[in-house]
Amino acid sequence: MRVAVTVKAMGRISYLRNIATRTVTYGADFPTATIHRTVEGELKLLLDRIYRLRRRLAQHLRPFTTSLSDQGRACRGQRPNRVSADRTLVTSNNRSPPFLPTTYYELYLRTIMSTLASAPPPSSVLHRNLAETPHHAVSSSGINITLSTSQSIIDATGGASTAVLGHTQPSVISAVSKQMSAISYVFSGAGYTSSSAEDLANLVVGDNQGFKKAIFVCSGSEAMEAALKLARQYHCERGDIKRTRFISRNYSYHGNTLGALGVSGHPGRRVFYEHMLAKNVSFVDACYTYRGKKEGEDDAAYLQRLIQGVENEFSRVGAEVVAFIAETMSGASLGCATALPGYFQAVREICDQYGALLILDEVHSTAPRDATS
Repeated sequence: MRVAVTVKAMGRISYLRNIATRTVTYGADFPTATIHRTVEGELKLLLDRIYRLRRRLAQHLRPFTTSLSDQGRACRGQRPNRVSADRTLVTSNNRSPPFLPTTYYELYLRTIMSTLASAPPPSSVLHRNLAETPHHAVSSSGINITLSTSQSIIDATGGASTAVLGHTQPSVISAVSKQMSAISYVFSGAGYTSSSAEDLANLVVGDNQGFKKAIFVCSGSEAMEAALKLARQYHCERGDIKRTRFISRNYSYHGNTLGALGVSGHPGRRVFYEHMLAKNVSFVDACYTYRGKKEGEDDAAYLQRLIQGVENEFSRVGAEVVAFIAETMSGASLGCATALPGYFQAVREICDQYGALLILDEVHSTAPRDATS
């Protein structure tokens, strides 16, 4: 095996890294969508090549440890054409490698092997971005996350707003441990409940205005799916089975499941699945003063135009509306945008007028997220 072959192989690895992602522009079905597609096969070949090189270099490392006499010849400028097979590298075309002291060869190979050894092993996790290796977190405390490289990162987003109490908080660990030591799970479908679920529901409902019941799920997407089905069932239980349509808002995001994505007005997240999403949803403009207001338009005029748009859509759809869906604080699309005063009161009145429900997605507007208590 020649050193030149090793260098060529390393160059191939760099080449594969550079083309690990490609840009593909789709045709008629997605005329404006540019999708980044990962070349998974080439990434696999890259990892396989790294491990093959690592094994081959390990096999060829010992022949480069030459005797002192060989080093002496090298230092005198004599280039050995061929030496014993157990102490040198013989090329396939019988040419000797370029002149360098043997210790340099050893150092060079050790450097290569060290680089290869640092390559991460292939992951079995389907990560969000297959073209990049995610940071490997090994521990956390408070607002800090420690990586496998010993680097400490400040988690300024609170784990996408889900770890607002901090990581590995002793009080949280204690409460979870205490609960799991008593009972960790019961299946509500089999007719069970527990004190922890009942206490939490009482805490959530409390003295809130009009709320009577609470249901617990594991994600915002699941919460929206449950809300959509519950709203439809509400009308069916009352005998109003003709109600099948929903009205949502542009540039909204309510979740990643098909039902929740179907009522989300975010084009970028819908593009792949447009033909799979429900067709019983229509959209009106969101209350977004930063970009929604026309030149010279004040807040009152803008609010009136938005409410008129909601009224017009209800009038167009008629008595088939199940519910109007909106985020009280936009999170994943408009950057924490809030509605103008009076907006939701007017929407509530329109819903009451047409017998529709009002679903408020408040996953991004709980107290720890909007800095209120």
